[in-house]
Amino acid sequence: MRLSRHPLCFLLFFGLCAVLAGCSDRLPECEDALGCIVVRPNEAIQIAYYLPLTGPAADLGELIVQGIEVGLSQFDNTLLGHPLTAQAFDSRCSTATDTAVMERLASDPNFVAIIGPACSEVAEIMMPIVQASGGLLLSPSTATVSLNSPNQSSSSFYRVLPEQRVHAAVATQFLTQFLNLETAVVLHDQSTLTQQISEAFTQTFEQAGGIVMAQQTIILEEDVLLVRLNEIVDSEPDALFLALQATDANLILNKLAEINPPQSMVKMGANTLFHPQFPVLTGSAANDVYVTGFVGTGAAYSSWLVEWETQFDNEAPTLPYPIFATDAVHLIVAAIESVAVVDSQGGVQIGRQALRDAMINTVRVDGASGTLDCSSQGECGDAGSIGVYQFGDALAASTRWPPILISR
Repeated sequence: MRLSRHPLCFLLFFGLCAVLAGCSDRLPECEDALGCIVVRPNEAIQIAYYLPLTGPAADLGELIVQGIEVGLSQFDNTLLGHPLTAQAFDSRCSTATDTAVMERLASDPNFVAIIGPACSEVAEIMMPIVQASGGLLLSPSTATVSLNSPNQSSSSFYRVLPEQRVHAAVATQFLTQFLNLETAVVLHDQSTLTQQISEAFTQTFEQAGGIVMAQQTIILEEDVLLVRLNEIVDSEPDALFLALQATDANLILNKLAEINPPQSMVKMGANTLFHPQFPVLTGSAANDVYVTGFVGTGAAYSSWLVEWETQFDNEAPTLPYPIFATDAVHLIVAAIESVAVVDSQGGVQIGRQALRDAMINTVRVDGASGTLDCSSQGECGDAGSIGVYQFGDALAASTRWPPILISR
């Protein structure tokens, strides 16, 4: 059959072809400064996660993945009439991770956002890559202070958990207002994380009117360490703040027990010690040590626990990171819903800069970890979800977790 050359016939023919082919081109032209993600009818809205799925931190990665799965299930794995899915990428929690993988992941036009990384060192490498690609990165577990440098509305990095300055403020309030202490000595090692914890605590403690008598780097040689600890005890601080990782804090506390410092000297650790294995491995030397950590409360948290136990036939996790991972999904969904353009055929258009702006403007999202509000610096965690716990004998015997909650 010959097709008529009449212009009207051409228009009718190609219009019919479009209908028969199920074409959907009714989405507006993308005018977003960073471009748009387009999801055609019946396609999935895709999130990626970049987490340690192998290697020494794989257990942490598995917990976070399970938290993501809970978050997806709370939306029935559906968003705007489309399947809502998450694709896995392995970071191994290593700075040796191939940056080409990061670049490919960050620039993939199909991923609306990336959840991860789990470790601060990997986040520091990945952040500029995501920023340059127009992507969006939400971390459920990186607490290093330096990750949230001010970048206003161009921010591509958001942190779901309260960062170290929040923990420092909670510790300071507990020591100065609850216990009425005035002086402290702070110990840290040479790592970026513990030095930043030390600085954050020192700043908040001094702002509260306290006196930090010294910030000292620990020396692990036994003779030097014992001399240093004796000097600290002799200086009679009201508190010793351990801005340390668990292994070093274990050593310090056991050496202090040998010295037998006065019971009036309060020992407090950063949230890096808030782990069920820490009091078990440290033994009686951990007794009466205070630490900051996450406190789960409220209806959303209770619902999360039910969902967790239903999906994984398991008790509540001993670490809060899967809760923050679930909330990362909720933040992404809230941002997408606020900016997505949906056509009559079900196609979806999401502007990348609009999505970033929506994250900055996120207010009062009811998450499992608390009420989430995102700042222009990328901080979304609920400061009110952090409390002070105290280790005791039952913990050393591995019979109780979490520790006794002292204040919130």
